[in-house]
Amino acid sequence: MRTVAVRDSDDGETLTVTFDSTHNPRPSARARTEKKYSHVISTMSFGCLRMVDLDHLQMSYGQRNAIRQLTYTPSVKIGLQFKTAWWEKLSIVGGQSSTDRPIGDIVYPSYPYDEFHPANQNSNCMIAADNGMQDSQRLGGLLKGKDSPEESVLLDLVVRDLAAVHQVDVEMLWDQFEDYYPWDFYRDDFQLGNDYLAVRCSVSTLPATRLAPSMGKSASHPS
Repeated sequence: MRTVAVRDSDDGETLTVTFDSTHNPRPSARARTEKKYSHVISTMSFGCLRMVDLDHLQMSYGQRNAIRQLTYTPSVKIGLQFKTAWWEKLSIVGGQSSTDRPIGDIVYPSYPYDEFHPANQNSNCMIAADNGMQDSQRLGGLLKGKDSPEESVLLDLVVRDLAAVHQVDVEMLWDQFEDYYPWDFYRDDFQLGNDYLAVRCSVSTLPATRLAPSMGKSASHPS
């Protein structure tokens, strides 16, 4: 179920929200549901809100400008699963490492030993790449699906960077490797970006308009 439109109702007192439960782009073919509300609070990112039809919603120029201008940072996270938590042999338990290499930050599992975990072992997974801005866009360009040549390049880079940061043999990491799972926040259709970027020209002019209610009935926040 996706919100596809928000408009002023004919009664002038409520807002009509349109929901779509299909993936057919033609309005005539959509299975649409409309509901009226006295108040609507939008918690979706402005990137997602910009995809919603707001043409028939009374909004100020400043509000529409805020939705259009607020910048969200790109971000990519790549989780790797290994046979063992090899980093604990390096006395690393929890926390993170940072590098100027393309993978950016490396995040280690910080929760303690769990008797209910399979094989009664600590987590053998880590976030091997957690980065933003230009490097994330470059890594995101390689996300073409598992077993694709592009993701082979991606895995080669990530494992190579891990070996360099931890000063271990890259072949040892490949012997330990089991699986991976990448996530690009700009490709997430329910997010379309990560954190909003605190650019002075945006932050100084947008807060008042982005929080002001439309028609006195709705408010949006880029959280």
